[in-house]
Amino acid sequence: MTFSEAPATGPAALREGVLQHYRRHVNSGFAKLARLANLPVEVRSEGSLVFDEQGTAYLDCGGYSVFLLGHRHPDVVGAVKAQLDRHPLATHVLLSAELGRAAACLAGCAPAGLEYVFFTNSGTEATEAGIKLARLAGRTRIISTIGGFHGKTLGALSVTGREHYRESFDPLLPKISFVRFGEADEIRQALAIEGEHSCVILEPVQGENGVVIPPDGYLRDVRELCDRHGALLMLDEVQTGLGRIGAWWGADREQVVPDILLAGKALGGGVMPV
Repeated sequence: MTFSEAPATGPAALREGVLQHYRRHVNSGFAKLARLANLPVEVRSEGSLVFDEQGTAYLDCGGYSVFLLGHRHPDVVGAVKAQLDRHPLATHVLLSAELGRAAACLAGCAPAGLEYVFFTNSGTEATEAGIKLARLAGRTRIISTIGGFHGKTLGALSVTGREHYRESFDPLLPKISFVRFGEADEIRQALAIEGEHSCVILEPVQGENGVVIPPDGYLRDVRELCDRHGALLMLDEVQTGLGRIGAWWGADREQVVPDILLAGKALGGGVMPV
């Protein structure tokens, strides 16, 4: 089927057509699982609800932190439509008023001292940019946490502390070590080896690993250790940021300012990938 052909008509035909596309062109294993589980096809959404091809409504408790404002928030959709009608993509040669305003707004709610913004399309790209910034600053060794998740592109995967994601793609980036999340003493030991060449990356709350909350004071302790050893601190707030855990950022809960802050998902308002 090509995009020019008419779509299948009727709920059953639509679902069967989607399953065939998945099987042939997307992921045959997932297509088999979807058929066995009788997964529906999501066709529209509004607020906290997603609707399938039969018109059945589902309360959306997923989305990996993307839908902090729900689906299709009218203010976000209106802004996107207006931009599409005026100027969908910037040239990156001339000045962009929208880029400047967006950066100023984000810096305005970021922890004090974080002033510069680099926009990417996804959280994993944000991690890649963070790793490159750390290297520019001479921090070629990265300390990450077991169970942490930072994305699946090559660099982001290298610092993701979940072995079953990484094992098929070895060798990954060198000089990556992993410590237990929530254990500041393990970071102290790791930084004692080569702290001045290190960057610590972690999530304020581990999301993909099952919502793992560290002990109170953990982020403050890690910040102090990084300062003591001349290391950088990179906080991955792709899932915890923008108000999702009761403050603008997980860093704010302990009055911590990271050297690099990663954001995404909810930043797109549930409409655009950021």
